[in-house]
Amino acid sequence: MNIRWPMLVCARLVVTASMPFAALNATAEPRLDAFSAAFEGRKAIALIDARAEAVATLRRSSSYAIYTLKATIRWTVISRSFELCSVVRFDGDRLVPIAYGYVDQGDPRRDVRTDFDWSSGKAVTQLGNGEVSKIEIAWPAWDPVSFQLGVMAAARSRRAGEIETHTVIERGVRKTYRVVYEDPATAVVAGSSRPVVAIRGEKEGGGGIRLLLDPTHHYRPVRIGIDDVDLDRVADRATPAALAADEVPSCPPPRRP
Repeated sequence: MNIRWPMLVCARLVVTASMPFAALNATAEPRLDAFSAAFEGRKAIALIDARAEAVATLRRSSSYAIYTLKATIRWTVISRSFELCSVVRFDGDRLVPIAYGYVDQGDPRRDVRTDFDWSSGKAVTQLGNGEVSKIEIAWPAWDPVSFQLGVMAAARSRRAGEIETHTVIERGVRKTYRVVYEDPATAVVAGSSRPVVAIRGEKEGGGGIRLLLDPTHHYRPVRIGIDDVDLDRVADRATPAALAADEVPSCPPPRRP
């Protein structure tokens, strides 16, 4: 099985900006509404259809949010499951990443944990194979999942045609994206036509992500595109319970093989 596609689907289900990113919007805190939704996508691998299923869930309080993505890739008789997690703190109008986790249920050597230590200005990444790396950071800086949250929050105040450059820390490596906010459009998603805000993230060296957000439903994602794969929202789930006022959510640490 081609392992790269499942890794891309999960790692990007889904930063340093070239323009001031503090103005995510004009409100006292970034607008991110709690939600949970199911997504599906397909891709041919070696002429055999592979199917991806994912559930995205955003829970929050007035101080923190935790965004999780749980996905399963099925290819003939093979299946692999993954879980991604990002915790962010609200600091006025800023989203501040705290921690990121990636858990591969089939191979703990691929697990990832990144902690953002803003007091020292470093992001510390620990991989499941025991490797540890440190990268200097200055706000804003993002992991693959909180990057998606940042784009969702920023979309409310961005105009069509605006372009930003972002850097996302992926498995301890700094990656650069050119993000383009496109013209409003109408898209057919899961058999239903709806207005969308389209955002394209072109990754340096090739590949990238595409997001279609629904402006009539709090800019929630209705399509997540990774390279040549689209994951469409197929069902909304019950709104998850809010975090307790004093709760600081956490992502799982990497396991040892």
